[in-house]
Amino acid sequence: MKTCYFDRNIFDQIDKKRDVTDEDIAVLRRAVSDGDIAILVSFETVQETTYARRDTALRGLRLISELSRPEFPIKPHTELVSDEIQSFATGKKPPMPFLNGRFSLNAVISDIEQSSAEVLALVEDDKLNKAKLNAELEELIVAERDFIRQNRPRTFEMYWEQRSPYLVEVFADRAGCLRQCQELGIHRLLELRAVRVSVGALLSLLYAVLIEGRRVRNGTSRDLQHAGPMSAADIIVTDDGELRRLLDRIPFDRLTVIDLPALVQLLRLKGDARTTD
Repeated sequence: MKTCYFDRNIFDQIDKKRDVTDEDIAVLRRAVSDGDIAILVSFETVQETTYARRDTALRGLRLISELSRPEFPIKPHTELVSDEIQSFATGKKPPMPFLNGRFSLNAVISDIEQSSAEVLALVEDDKLNKAKLNAELEELIVAERDFIRQNRPRTFEMYWEQRSPYLVEVFADRAGCLRQCQELGIHRLLELRAVRVSVGALLSLLYAVLIEGRRVRNGTSRDLQHAGPMSAADIIVTDDGELRRLLDRIPFDRLTVIDLPALVQLLRLKGDARTTD
């Protein structure tokens, strides 16, 4: 069974039947019910869906509940990456990327239906958190611009080689175990799946902005919070073409990033092969 991470825009795409047909959606639902794929639940996706307009949020959450696997949700981004780094620093095996315990989507849906005070407070907190994330990203871009002026890499591969060791040290420092990781070999941290994808997504974005002249979108800082949880799946599915491009060039052989029509095509081929057998 292959596991899939659906970006929030995929659930919106299914809901609005954008570039997918009823037959395509039936193929997807059949693959889920037959156990060919499992769609993982992430707190980031549920959280973003919750903050949409009430009717949109409810449709999205119900769709997530219908299609995804509610047991063992993926750890939140910061916890996931920190756990990997801390386990490495203490000589332990990489931890599972999932939380033990069932995540109650029904409780979230109920809160939205009742417009609970808790949900309204979370929406306000999210606005502040989003502004904070955007400010932190802008600070990082400004700081990295000085490095780019002196060491302008011609390719993203060169940029990765130059800056991934530095950035993974920043991650290790935030996890509170930089010294231990340096003693064990900081480059080995980049072999860890969630760490590598998180570092790679951030470097890919910085390269896009500072070298390729791309603009930072309002939701870009939040997209980066999906990088770690995305690494828990075999296949990442997103309708965001720019995000696919940024993730696809991360030097990591075990990362598959596609859109929904491509996933449906893969499922059709698998179904055809099964019928032939």
